Amino acid sequence: MSAAFSVPFVLLSAFADNKYTKVISLALAFCGAWYAAYTIWAAERTKIIVHDQGRQKLLDDISALRERVGAMRIEMEHDYYARTFNEADWEKRFDALQDAIALKIEQFSSKAEAVTYQHRGNIQRPLNTNMGGFLNHRLVDICIHDLDYLRTFIHDYSRNRDRQL
Repeated sequence: MSAAFSVPFVLLSAFADNKYTKVISLALAFCGAWYAAYTIWAAERTKIIVHDQGRQKLLDDISALRERVGAMRIEMEHDYYARTFNEADWEKRFDALQDAIALKIEQFSSKAEAVTYQHRGNIQRPLNTNMGGFLNHRLVDICIHDLDYLRTFIHDYSRNRDRQL
């Protein structure tokens, strides 16, 4: 850790007869060791900063994709209530958006987190008490679930939950 630069000064201070030479040699040895430690720390700190900036960019991208999910949900509901809803068309558009979100989640966190996002399991779907059946179309309920999931994901990771684990 002291670097090769400081070793000769330590040896010089050990064998020097003059007290000023000893003090100067020890000071130069200390400065050499300190400089070596600082350069190692600075390089590691730069790597961490670059890594954190990359993660922040990915989190910002996930947030932007979450906004697209919200807009898509509004459009779906409009089509659904106007009775112009084409499930195959919406399914295609939603699957493409879901794949983009999963890719960003995998780059940010892990493949396991991306798989968890894509495979939702049992989603609570509100019932329509007047008509029977569900209140919303299945894709609308998936959008609602995804909005909540992504909000929690963004909040947790923007508050550095991953560093506490």
